[in-house]
Amino acid sequence: MELEVLKKARELGETLQGCETFIELAEAQAEMEADEVCLDLLQQMNETEQELQMLIQTEGPTSDAVTKKTEEYREIRAKAEDQLKILRYQGAAQSFQQMMNQVNQIIQFFLTGDDGNGCSGSCEGCSGCGQ
Repeated sequence: MELEVLKKARELGETLQGCETFIELAEAQAEMEADEVCLDLLQQMNETEQELQMLIQTEGPTSDAVTKKTEEYREIRAKAEDQLKILRYQGAAQSFQQMMNQVNQIIQFFLTGDDGNGCSGSCEGCSGCGQ
């Protein structure tokens, strides 16, 4: 039985690779990764975020250094948000994540009878969704 589950998981993975949402994500990621400006901004954001985390841990969240680093991070992030390739990737990643959340909710429903929204599939005594 476990082999059948693994087989179905592989089939699901293959199906996901062929779906439009995943293809758009992969294309957006490739386009973004091919752009040096985008890569540089993303690297700056990551480095600045790490530095900010360290400052918060060592100097506390209200220090002047943290305030200055937070402003630096916001400026870099604003520049990144001006890059259409980054925005396209973020939108595609969000769409794919939403689809994966739906897939996981369906699996959860079949495993537990709960769809993650408090619905057990039985409408008895429920005045929620109206189905």
